Amino acid sequence: MLEGLTPRKVVEFAITTEEIGARFYNRMARKFADETEVAQIFAQLARDEEAHQRQFTQLLDEVPPTFDDKAEYERVQYLRAMAISEFFSGTGPFHDANLVEDIAQALKHALDFEKAALGYYRALREEIGENAGLDGIIAAEKSHVARLMRVITTGAKFRSLEDNWA
Repeated sequence: MLEGLTPRKVVEFAITTEEIGARFYNRMARKFADETEVAQIFAQLARDEEAHQRQFTQLLDEVPPTFDDKAEYERVQYLRAMAISEFFSGTGPFHDANLVEDIAQALKHALDFEKAALGYYRALREEIGENAGLDGIIAAEKSHVARLMRVITTGAKFRSLEDNWA
């Protein structure tokens, strides 16, 4: 998907990433349906990822069709490297997601996914420049990382992105 890299393809990859995340989170919500609070965490993450899909879809209309002629080879390769290393490495967030058996594993996969997405979206931000929609997605992903870490380390509840509490 990253051959002939263009800004549109980079954003399309982000949309696909969010789709994969939403599917994983929905699957975990079903898997742990008997653990109400955990199922709610995953269901909320799925809804948030679906919202990010819509935001990235809107972003498609805003990005240029090609990179600036002055874009250096290394910059374009950086985006490719971030996508490959974050999502497709042997230790990426979904390398053994089908083997998730318990809540701790599921939460770790969720945290790994959110960190990978955040890294990729920050790299994307560096290349396409200022964009309120992308900045909002990055802020949401940062919030997911912080809240998942809080759930993992303290057992706290995860609440939606619409929640404004600190």
